[in-house]
Amino acid sequence: MAHAVCAVLVRETVSAGRGPSDITAAAVNAAAAVRTRRTVTLSEATVRAALERDALAARVAAVERALGELVSASAALAAQ
Repeated sequence: MAHAVCAVLVRETVSAGRGPSDITAAAVNAAAAVRTRRTVTLSEATVRAALERDALAARVAAVERALGELVSASAALAAQ
């Protein structure tokens, strides 16, 4: 369902001549309502946090570090 909501959101954003930085909570909520036929009330802060590239990059880097540590720990255990 999330992919369908994103499809509506992207279509509406592009057709209005806007870009990712122009996406608002109201636009996300409207797109979600179209696809789910329910009232959705995400806050502006939630939408901003979800769209922030730096925050996403930091989360990805943290996951990559954790996976690297897991692989190293697994290799160390296997070598014992």
